[in-house]
Amino acid sequence: MLLSCLTIVGEVTKVHVRIQAAMIPRDKIVCSAPDQPLLPLLKQMIEADVNQVPVLSAVAGSPSDSRVVGIVTRDSILQVIQAHNEVEMPAPA
Repeated sequence: MLLSCLTIVGEVTKVHVRIQAAMIPRDKIVCSAPDQPLLPLLKQMIEADVNQVPVLSAVAGSPSDSRVVGIVTRDSILQVIQAHNEVEMPAPA
C-alpha cells in the first residue's frame, strides 16, 4: 500500500496538484462544539463516514465566526466511552 501511494504521489507532483483538489468543502464538513454530547456526534460521524471532526468554538463578540479548538476522532470518543463504562461497572463479586 505504501509503495503504491508513493508511486501515485510521485506522479501527482509532476502535475502540480493543489490541496483544493483533495479538500472537503466547508459546507460538507461535519463539525462539533466542545459541549456537544458524544453519542450523537459518534452517530453523525458514522452516518457521514468520517473518522475525525474539527471542534469549533465561537469567537467572542462575533457569534457567526468560529475557531478550531481541537479535533475529535471516532477512536477518541470510543476510548472515553470505554473508560466511562469501566469506572461505572460494579466490582466483580
